[in-house]
This record gives sequence, C-alpha cells and structure tokens, in this order.
Amino acid sequence: MDKSQYLLVGQLGKPHGIKGEIRVSPFTDYPETSFAPGVTLYLGDDKGNFLPGARAIRLESARPFQTGLLVNLEGVSDRAMARILTGKHLFLSVNEVAELQEGEYFWHDLVGMEAFDLKGKLLGKICSVHGFNPVDLLEITGPEISFMIPCTSEFVVTVSLEEKRIVLDPPDGLLDL
Repeated sequence: MDKSQYLLVGQLGKPHGIKGEIRVSPFTDYPETSFAPGVTLYLGDDKGNFLPGARAIRLESARPFQTGLLVNLEGVSDRAMARILTGKHLFLSVNEVAELQEGEYFWHDLVGMEAFDLKGKLLGKICSVHGFNPVDLLEITGPEISFMIPCTSEFVVTVSLEEKRIVLDPPDGLLDL
C-alpha cells in the first residue's frame, strides 16, 4: 500500500468491557466522519508503517467516551482480541477524509514549512505540530532559537502550501528567550 494515500486519524487505547469495545484517541477535527459506522480503517504503528499483513478493518460503531471514543471493530468480539490492538494507530484513506474548510490544514502539510516573521526574517522550520486543547502548537526549530507558538489566527498570518511557507506574528518577548 502507498502510505502517502493514508492519514493518521487515531490511536487505539485499552479495551472497555468484555465485548471487544476499544477506547480511541482521535487525531482529527472530524471524528464524526472519520469514525462513522462503515468506515474502513487500517492498522499501523507509531512510525506510520502498516502492520505486516495489514488489512482493511471496518468500523461497526463508535460513541463518545470521556475525551475520546469507544469503537467496535469488525472481527473484534472480546476483551482479549481488543487488548492485542492497544497502542495501534488507525489510518484512513485520503479518499474518505472530509474536505478541509478554508484556513484548515493537515498537520503533515505544515511540517517542513519555513517560518518567517512579518519582516521576512527566517525563524526556522516547522518540525512538529502538537495537538493540545484548546489549541494546537507549532514547534519551530531555527538557526538561532527553537520555540513553540499557538497555531491561531492571532499568530499565524499566512500559510502558503504551494510555497511551503508560513508567516508568523510572534508575541513580544517570545523570541528573546
């Protein structure tokens, strides 16, 4: 399978109950579509590699639970089977991903972008995006300083996917540390 055609949408946690239900931490702003009954998911590891012999696994049901979801996967009917899947990552075909709205980006599109300030000075490259509530953080590593900045319209002025460039307006003092 071509890994570039799949997006990471969640991670399986511990089993819940005795009938194969599994906790999921969703990594998507659209869990209602990425984890809708009937959606086909693929199992992988934390490096983005599909498990040997990975096959499509159909989602039978999903419901909100604490800060994530509880799901039933086709063929997983008891706690022991669910326990084997703990820690595995869930991938979704890009063909099944909800369309992004204006101003929304996939994390993997942002990683590697060059970050500039309002004056055009290169601050560094985005090396990671961290998902925190209530806001995601961009981690930027530069020649002079590494820092994190909230990914909000207050600090992110423009994003150009074509130019792989992002313009930031960092708060006073952030770059002085």
